[in-house]
Amino acid sequence: MIAVPGSLDHRTIDAFLDEVWEHRGERTLIDARHLRWVDPNGMVALLMAGSVAGEGGTLAHFELPENADVTGYLGRMGFFEAARGVVECEAPSRRSGGRASDVLLEITSV
Repeated sequence: MIAVPGSLDHRTIDAFLDEVWEHRGERTLIDARHLRWVDPNGMVALLMAGSVAGEGGTLAHFELPENADVTGYLGRMGFFEAARGVVECEAPSRRSGGRASDVLLEITSV
């Protein structure tokens, strides 16, 4: 299991990816349940983590953030579509994760 930091941005990406690299090719759970903030670079890092972790031929499992705002943001940014074939994860239903946020700014899809 690899825990995603509570905030995944330029300050935390390197340490997160270093841990993923140490466990590359192993059956991996990427635990993002406690993720409270992710920027576009962090989303790319999550996809990279899934790609590196899946080098052994088995897709890593991605545990969704418990924070509905973060999960909704990932959905609106196209993360779940980009993650197909990179990690195993169950995309949230549109009803639970698709609402707009007055806190998170959509820039462009991943």
